Amino acid sequence: MLNIIKNVFIVCLGIFSVQSFNILSYHNVTTSEIDFYFCNDISTILEEVTREVIEEINTYELFKIKLNETRVDHTFNNKNSICNDNLNNHYISEYGFCTHYLPFETDITISNTLLGIDTNLYNVILHEFLHALGLDHTNTKGIMNYTIQLSRNKGIVKDNLKLYISIDDYQGLTYLYDKLNNDVERNEDECNKNVVIDFINNCV
Repeated sequence: MLNIIKNVFIVCLGIFSVQSFNILSYHNVTTSEIDFYFCNDISTILEEVTREVIEEINTYELFKIKLNETRVDHTFNNKNSICNDNLNNHYISEYGFCTHYLPFETDITISNTLLGIDTNLYNVILHEFLHALGLDHTNTKGIMNYTIQLSRNKGIVKDNLKLYISIDDYQGLTYLYDKLNNDVERNEDECNKNVVIDFINNCV
């Protein structure tokens, strides 16, 4: 019930915010239900936090990410996967990245350096999963504007909190979902304060 109320407020508040989400030009999402696989040698910590992130994404009832318990290699195999690796010298990213292989595969790789920092690990995984769904970086505050903060000696500064999907992130996911499912554009004019109040009163 709380998730439903949360979603109503997000949609309604979105009316008053500027839509500035960005969509990846090369994402390969073709269905709203997406299977992901853990790599054979995935860290127990990464597996645990990934399950938590997926549960959070699925509460918004747009895309449905399902974890297949079969383990796979992190290679070109037409299976979406997530694993951890030593990325200190990687040419793409030091902390995590998402790679779309056309037409059907998306792989997420998370740096081993984050495995002992729970909040940062959560935030990076959530960021990369939204890339997997088709969102690009944005200048608006939210998970798609997230970056790892470094100290003067280049050490990772621990995030104080786990971040959650912002209004802008949610609008981007809604746009992708509606476009994917050829939905009729949402009638946001119907979403106003009275609708929210009536909804809550009916649920109490």
